[in-house]
Amino acid sequence: MSESVRVTVIDEIVKEVAPTGPKIICDTFGNYFYQVEIPPISDTQLLFKKANAQQKQELLRSLLWPKGAEGGSTIFEISVNKTGTFAFQNIIDFMAGDRALGELIVRALERSATSEGVMNVILRLIRENKGTHIIQRIMKTFPRCGRRGAVRRSDQWESVYAVLLANCHAIAMDRNGSMVLRLCYDLVAVDKKAAIARDIIAHAHDLAVDPVGNYVVQHVLSVPEEWVRCGEVTASATEAEAAIYRGFIEGVLGQLAGHYVELSKQKYSSNVVEKSIVNSKLLGSPSIFEELLEPGAIVQLLENHFGTYVLQKTLQTMSREEVKRVDAEVRGNRVAMGNHGGNLLNKWKQIVSKAI
Repeated sequence: MSESVRVTVIDEIVKEVAPTGPKIICDTFGNYFYQVEIPPISDTQLLFKKANAQQKQELLRSLLWPKGAEGGSTIFEISVNKTGTFAFQNIIDFMAGDRALGELIVRALERSATSEGVMNVILRLIRENKGTHIIQRIMKTFPRCGRRGAVRRSDQWESVYAVLLANCHAIAMDRNGSMVLRLCYDLVAVDKKAAIARDIIAHAHDLAVDPVGNYVVQHVLSVPEEWVRCGEVTASATEAEAAIYRGFIEGVLGQLAGHYVELSKQKYSSNVVEKSIVNSKLLGSPSIFEELLEPGAIVQLLENHFGTYVLQKTLQTMSREEVKRVDAEVRGNRVAMGNHGGNLLNKWKQIVSKAI
């Protein structure tokens, strides 16, 4: 088949399927018509893969805007459909780097036709079990920035970032939303990370005790792995970047200060405390160690299942000499152990032996 004939044939197919595109992509069998990578199926059967740039735009426009811009897009119904979401993710992957098609998809997010009318459905898709994968795929696929350089940008999905930032606290405690928020935090420029971090820091205590939110706090407490070697921030981080990340960590530590013992005794927040311990050592900040190693605090931690692990992490982060000094203080202050001093002291000895 010659190129001109192929283009003509595909043009006719596009015109015919355009009115019913949303139904076809959500159909158990019809969705294959739109997919682009299906090993058992020959490339000649995959319309999107064979279409030229103009035809791809027309296919996508007819798929997302079958009634035109005024009627709103169909992206929500496709994204939450079990079959449609899989096929649509496939299409997004295939369009990586195509800015025009990426903008078409983002505009569809901002004006989707739902039962409530034409509306911005980004927040609903972020939280929806299937729709969240569409949002994540858009963020991963279309232009974003590297860790450095003038080309860094997330402007193609700026509206997604804006929704995340406006609803940061609530999204951080949503199972699907939390994953989207953490992905966004990893992909955006440092100045945009800072805006997210400020909101997380402001609600650090509430998020730390939340089954989902604690992972977001831990994420803000992290620094890029390639920056850390042998327990210190390396030269791969510029001074400005290192200062910004240090500010994030110090912000969380400041919000949690005075509550470390309480947080150490709870399932989810104890993980945040352990992360805080590691980062406090990295920054050379002693306050968390002073709070957790106060005699009364040690007793509380020894009496609690989760607290015991926090205490163990605390000692493992310290030098051998520091552990010996704390051990001597604890053994010399049996009064703090109370009526169960013998049992608690034995437990303490076991923890110390693992740390030395």
